[in-house]
Amino acid sequence: MIFLNLKNSAWHFFEFQKILFLEAAVSSFLRKFFKKIVLKNDFLESKKRRRNIKNSGGTLRAIPPG
Repeated sequence: MIFLNLKNSAWHFFEFQKILFLEAAVSSFLRKFFKKIVLKNDFLESKKRRRNIKNSGGTLRAIPPG
């Protein structure tokens, strides 16, 4: 009976480890995926901003105060 109990708890332990591993793998993939989306979005935003500055005839220099 004790042996059966140990075997059962070991099985649950390995199942739990497998779930944790899968969860870590999925979260890592999602983090990388969304990071790429955010970086791409930032790149497009900065590209758009540069285009707007060029079209308005402005420069990237700061306007002096006064």
